[in-house]
Amino acid sequence: MKVPMRTHSPLVLDVREVLEAPGVQKPIAFSVPVDLEAGLVKLDGDLAIDLVLEAIEGGVLVRGEMSGAYTGSCRRCLKPVSGTFDVKGSEIYRPETEVWEEGYVVRDSNVDLEPMIRDTVGLALPINPLCRPECAGICPRCGADLNEGPCDCAAPTDERWSALNQLKDKLNG
Repeated sequence: MKVPMRTHSPLVLDVREVLEAPGVQKPIAFSVPVDLEAGLVKLDGDLAIDLVLEAIEGGVLVRGEMSGAYTGSCRRCLKPVSGTFDVKGSEIYRPETEVWEEGYVVRDSNVDLEPMIRDTVGLALPINPLCRPECAGICPRCGADLNEGPCDCAAPTDERWSALNQLKDKLNG
């Protein structure tokens, strides 16, 4: 049975038990609301966390899966989009006294999962989602939804081509 080890925050875990017995694996599983936005989407509802904590030489290995749902806006037409994700992650938390370039820290026998979750889940979310692959978007001039049909706007002209357009008109007619 997986029992979450929790302290004052559900994302800060007490790893003393793991640190005192190298090689021991401690499974944890729980759901928690996480406020995370990436591009045009944000998490919707609780994030399901299913991890294993393991003491290794020089720290604690945290690995497992995180899953949840997201909502947002289509990058082309701005209609609502939603979906689910399931991402695996693995990170090493090292004591804060060690000298190292980057990573996550064990402080006072606790690990804070929030930075790992933000890094791992943030990369799993679609930054620029589409409501459907063939979304036509909106007209940049009048804002009409081009998925519902063409708008009445004239095709935009680029004044930089005006000299060539005049030459084309002379040749055609």
